[in-house]
Amino acid sequence: MRVKVHPLFFLFLLLYTLFAGASNLCAVLFALVIHEASHLKALEMKGYKKGTLALAPFGAVIYTKEELGKKDTPFVALAGPLSNLLTAIFLTALWWIAPSTYPLTHRIATASLILGIVNLLPVLPLDGGRAITAFFKGKGIEKLCRIGNPILATFFLVAFVIGIVGGKYNFTFLVFGVFILAYPLFNARKIVSHIFRKSKDAKLSKIEISENTTLAEIIKLSNRPERVIFTVLDDKGKTLGVIKEKQIGKLAGLDASATAKRCLDKINQ
Repeated sequence: MRVKVHPLFFLFLLLYTLFAGASNLCAVLFALVIHEASHLKALEMKGYKKGTLALAPFGAVIYTKEELGKKDTPFVALAGPLSNLLTAIFLTALWWIAPSTYPLTHRIATASLILGIVNLLPVLPLDGGRAITAFFKGKGIEKLCRIGNPILATFFLVAFVIGIVGGKYNFTFLVFGVFILAYPLFNARKIVSHIFRKSKDAKLSKIEISENTTLAEIIKLSNRPERVIFTVLDDKGKTLGVIKEKQIGKLAGLDASATAKRCLDKINQ
C-alpha cells in the first residue's frame, strides 16, 4: 500500500490537537485507521490491487487506478463504516466484561460510532453516497446524493456555530462540515495537478469523446505519459469543440460528474 500525505494534513493534526485535545485526536486517528484498513481489505477480497492511502486535509481516502465494478463498489465503500460500528459495539460490550477499560476506550468507541454513522449517510462523497449511487446507477440517485452534500455540510457547520454560542463546541462538527463541502473541489484540484508536470516534448494523442463523457472520465483518460487533446462529439458525430489537456486545470471548480459539453462551456466562458 502506498501512502501519500498532503502538507495540509499536518495543519489538520495541529488544529485538532489544539481545539479537541491530543486524546481525542488519537481516538479519531485510531478510528480512521480501522476505517481505511477495512476499505483496503475489501479491495483485496474483491481481487483488486492494493490501493493508495491519501491523507488529505480534514480526512483520508483510499483510491486505486482500477475502476471498481458496480457490484464491488458498495461492498468496498460500506466496509469502512461497518468496521467502525463493529468496533464501537465490541468496545461497548467490553465495558460490561471489564469496566476498567472504559477510561481507555470510551473516546475510541465514540469516534468509531460517529465516523461509522456519518459515513453511512447517502451523501457524496461519503461512503453511503458512493454505495447507493453505484447500486442505483443511472436512476437519478446520484443527483439526490449531491444535493444532500451542501445540506449536510451546512447542518454540521451550523451545529458547530451553535456550540460556540452555547459555550460548548464540538470541533468534529467543523471537520465533517468542511470535509463534506470542500472535499470534492479539493480532490478535483489534486487530481488535475499532474497535468502541469508533463514535459512539453511529450508525444501527443488525440482522443474522441462523447459530449456526455464526465470530467472524472476525462481526467482518468488524461492520466498517461503523452499529452492529450480531446475532441468532443455530439450524438450525431458532429464536433462540438476541443479540450486541450492544459485546459483541464480550468475545470477544477466543476463537479466530477460534469459532462464534456459542460466542460466546453466552462472553457469558452
